[in-house]
Amino acid sequence: MLPEPMVLRMPSDPNRLPEIEEFAEQAARCCEMSPSRTGTLGMIVTEAANNSIHHGNHGDPNLPVDIRIEFHREFLKIIFKDAGKGFDPSLLPDPTSPENLLRDSGRGFMILRHFCRDVQTETADDGFITTLVFDRADP
Repeated sequence: MLPEPMVLRMPSDPNRLPEIEEFAEQAARCCEMSPSRTGTLGMIVTEAANNSIHHGNHGDPNLPVDIRIEFHREFLKIIFKDAGKGFDPSLLPDPTSPENLLRDSGRGFMILRHFCRDVQTETADDGFITTLVFDRADP
């Protein structure tokens, strides 16, 4: 039997990112992920939450970031919702292009795509949703 979904609502405060990482690690423990997968899950959940805080909610602590983790047999589905207007990920500049190598931002979505089976985005009536599909087993 799979665990029930886990839900967390946090203010858009980057100082709360360690709590979000712990939330992800708790989910990993629920489904007995390996230590390396647990660490990777913590990293990607923190990265996506940081994107919601900074880009979606523009750091406004009055706007929440909602995170839902759904357990499936082979993967976790992690859903982030913020108050942002959204964006088209295909328009993001390539962070590996020479002109972008020294930029201090712009790599987060590349990291999410690298470590997740799937990354989807959609605009909702009241915000922006990013959905990550993360394999439970080591690659």
